[in-house]
Amino acid sequence: MSRRFAIMAVSLALAAAAADAAPTQDAKVVFTAKDWSVRRIDWSDGAKACVAGVTRPDAALTLWADNRHPLRVQVYDGRWNFRPRSHAVRLQVDAGRPFAAGTAQLFRQSVIAEVPADAQGAAFLAALGRGREVRLLADDGKALQSFSLAGAQAALGMLTRCAAGLP
Repeated sequence: MSRRFAIMAVSLALAAAAADAAPTQDAKVVFTAKDWSVRRIDWSDGAKACVAGVTRPDAALTLWADNRHPLRVQVYDGRWNFRPRSHAVRLQVDAGRPFAAGTAQLFRQSVIAEVPADAQGAAFLAALGRGREVRLLADDGKALQSFSLAGAQAALGMLTRCAAGLP
């Protein structure tokens, strides 16, 4: 699967989770730093979002910022096929203490969780900016997916600026 297709699949999966019929979208890369990029997405229904993330063939980790929802983190894996449900999720940066992302929504190939707008959420974002790798952990503590954080600090800064410019 191409990198472009993986990004499109991630975007469509999140849009489908949020609405019965996914509107069409126009995504534009506004920033790239090492392994990470930031995209601005404009949907045909007028919604807008900024997305920072890292992609690999058939997998992606993205952070979604818009003016309608709290900041969300999404892990996409093309091998997954979840029935819609909720599940407790933990993310770990390097060998640090796992971040309890609370109850995430599992939907098709995605795990989607809100990043709280509190000290714990701020600490998680700071760890992403300083870290080398982030992992989605299974209940037994084993990594289900892992992603590079090379370029994350710069991308998170641009995500903040991009989201501040949304109407």
